[in-house]
Amino acid sequence: MKRHTHTQRFMKLFIVIAAIAAMSVTVSIAAPRYDRETPQTYEDLFKQALETSPTYRSTWEEQILAKYTLYRAYGDFLPGITLSSRYSVNKNYSPTSTTSGSSGYGVSLSLPIWEGGARYYTLDNARLAVKASPIILTQSQQQLSYNLRLAINTSIASSELVRAARSAIALRKELLRLAETKYALGATTEIDVLSTRIQVGTAENTLLQAIQDSTIYREKINQIIGVALTSRYPLAEPQEESISNTGVDSLVNRALSSSPTSILAKLNYMNSLNNKKISDATWWPTLSLSAGYDYSETGANSKDWTIAPEGKSSSVGISLNYPLFTGFQRAETRERSKVELKQSKWTQNKTYEDLEQSVRENHSKYVRAKAQIVIAEANLDLAKRQRDMEQERYRVGSSTLLNVQNAQTAELDSEIELVKRKLEARTAKALLEYSVGSSLTR
Repeated sequence: MKRHTHTQRFMKLFIVIAAIAAMSVTVSIAAPRYDRETPQTYEDLFKQALETSPTYRSTWEEQILAKYTLYRAYGDFLPGITLSSRYSVNKNYSPTSTTSGSSGYGVSLSLPIWEGGARYYTLDNARLAVKASPIILTQSQQQLSYNLRLAINTSIASSELVRAARSAIALRKELLRLAETKYALGATTEIDVLSTRIQVGTAENTLLQAIQDSTIYREKINQIIGVALTSRYPLAEPQEESISNTGVDSLVNRALSSSPTSILAKLNYMNSLNNKKISDATWWPTLSLSAGYDYSETGANSKDWTIAPEGKSSSVGISLNYPLFTGFQRAETRERSKVELKQSKWTQNKTYEDLEQSVRENHSKYVRAKAQIVIAEANLDLAKRQRDMEQERYRVGSSTLLNVQNAQTAELDSEIELVKRKLEARTAKALLEYSVGSSLTR
């Protein structure tokens, strides 16, 4: 009975320890919270993202690999040194007991002198990797910046839609109060009251959807930053900044010459060119130098090994090798490198074309959206005036409920249109800056 009790206690203790361990693991891998009272700007959130974004931090950690790739390439020009030692004891019991042994050590050195230049091209590829490493990190930063700006702009747009939905409910309820008052006075029919109540319910449903969308977009920002999805902080209103008065052709030239995407495409082509030269090097003979020294000693029975027969040897050699036939392996490798080089060139050309197309398209979208914002703002002002006029006419009995509802709908549609155009302009500006590779704000 006691043994059973001890077992139960042990199991309970084990469960408690396992639960604590699981909690500690959960805490260690959970995303940090980011709760703030003051409004957070894009700069504040981007600074936090540089510290906690999993995607960006993973790219940042990879930088060290390029440095060691370069070390390895330099190491191919250094001699390889091998140390060896050995010790053995042998016993023979027939016909008499005899003990013998041997020991020794050695050192060998090998140095490839020439292998068709493959080491030089490998070293050049390593240098290209070192050069590409900070550019890849910059590209990752710009991708993070674009994703964050897009999420912030979408979240702000959803918040503006929530405000518009709340405003629409207030207008609908005011119209409902007016319709009920007129119905009580016998100045309108019950149909107007029922119709207005339906409009209020529809507006409330729209508000619920807008609130849900706003929550989802806010969690998307937290996901991009790399913090807990339930983190809470107010967003600062973005400043409407226009891009500099630079022609689209100038922006295209800047993108093709200095954007990380174009630079990496060029480096990738240079890497493929070196790979082609490395495969060509396999058709050259290889020349290598080797040297070695070996010392050994043996003994038998009780004789001291240090005075037993010794052996010393040293060697120096140079070898020239040329593989005559390797089962078409070299031919296949060389042809593959040729194809990959051509593909890399085509990929580079496509990258340039995609960059130019992206710059021109988003510049056009930005210019168009900015012009449409002016029109949408004017339309919203007109819609508000029309709604006020129709509501006043309905109050005095010179307009119908349908006219008021149509005016309110037109105002809401104008407000939604303005929000969409602002979002489109901000999105086009963010993508244009990502394509060019630098800020375009005046």
